[in-house]
Amino acid sequence: MMAVLGEVMIELAPAGAGLFRSGVAGDTYNTAVMLSQLGADVCYATALGDDNFSTEIRQAMQQHGLTTNAVLTLKAQQPGLYCISNSANGERSFSYWRQQSAARQAFQSEVLFEQLLQAISHCRDIYWSGITLSLMSDGVLSRWLTFLQRLQSRGGRVYFDTNFRATLWQGRDDKLLCYQAALLHCDYFLPSLDDSLAIWGCDSLTQTLDQLQSVLPVSGPVPVICLTADQLVLWLEAGTVHQFSLKFSDQMLDATGAGDAFSGALIAALQQGLIAESAVQIAHAAASLVVQHQGAILPDSVWPQLQRQLTQLGLRPQDAKSGSSV
Repeated sequence: MMAVLGEVMIELAPAGAGLFRSGVAGDTYNTAVMLSQLGADVCYATALGDDNFSTEIRQAMQQHGLTTNAVLTLKAQQPGLYCISNSANGERSFSYWRQQSAARQAFQSEVLFEQLLQAISHCRDIYWSGITLSLMSDGVLSRWLTFLQRLQSRGGRVYFDTNFRATLWQGRDDKLLCYQAALLHCDYFLPSLDDSLAIWGCDSLTQTLDQLQSVLPVSGPVPVICLTADQLVLWLEAGTVHQFSLKFSDQMLDATGAGDAFSGALIAALQQGLIAESAVQIAHAAASLVVQHQGAILPDSVWPQLQRQLTQLGLRPQDAKSGSSV
C-alpha cells in the first residue's frame, strides 16, 4: 500500500456567470485519487475537523477508494479552502483560506504528527510534496525525514514532488535547505522547471539540470529525477539524461491538477515496471485529459475514458495494486 501525505481542501471552481462549483481537492489528494482510480491501494494521511465540510471530504475520499484510517479528526476544527481563477488560455491561479486548517495544525504538532506516522507505518511506499513540506514545523520535518530513511532501509520507495507555492514560504528563509533535505530522502524526485527556477534561483533549463545534479547525494542511493519543462520531460537516471518530447493539449480549459495527475499516472506506470518513456507518455495522457475539464479531479463519468486510453498505452489499471518493483 502507498501512503500519500498532505492537505485536502474544499475547492471552489468557476462554473460560469459568477458562479462556483464546490469540490474536494488538494495537490497530493489529486495524485492519490489518480493512483486509486488506476488500481493502486492508497492510504491518505491528513487531518480534518468535525464540521460538515470535513464530512464531505471524507465521503469523497471513500468514493474514490482511498483508505481513511490515517485521517485524524480534530474537534471544532475545519479544512482549508481555495478558489480557482482561470485566464483565457486555461492557466490558473489560486486564492487560499488555509492558515488555521486542521491539516496545518497536524503538520505543526509533533504529538499529532506522531499519530499520523503510526497510522501509515504499515505502508510500503510514500508520496508527498513541497506543499506538505511547507506546512511542517522543524520538529515534524526532522521526525518525518527519519521515518522516510527507515522506510527506505526496508525497501520502501519515496516519491517527492516539488509543488512549490511561494506564498506558503513567506517570512521563511529555509525553503532551499528544506527542499534539499527532502531530495536526499527520496527515490524518485519529480520537479517542474518553474518550481526549480524558483527554489534554486536558476535562470535556464541547462542551469537547472546542473544545479539538480550538484545537490544529489555523493554516496548511497541516488534518486531518479523526472523534470517536467516546456513540452518535454528530462529523465535523469544513473548519470544519464533522457529527453522525451510532449505535445500539449489544444483543448485546455483548466490546468488545475494537471501536474498532480501526471505524477499519479507516472507512479502507477513505474510500479508496473514500465520503462521511463512509456511511463512519461502515460502520465502525459492523464494530464492532457484532466486539463480539458474544470477543477482538479476528473468527473466520475470520464474515468473509464482515461482508463481505456492508458490501457492502450500499456498501463494495466487492474494490476496497479501489485506493487511490483521498478
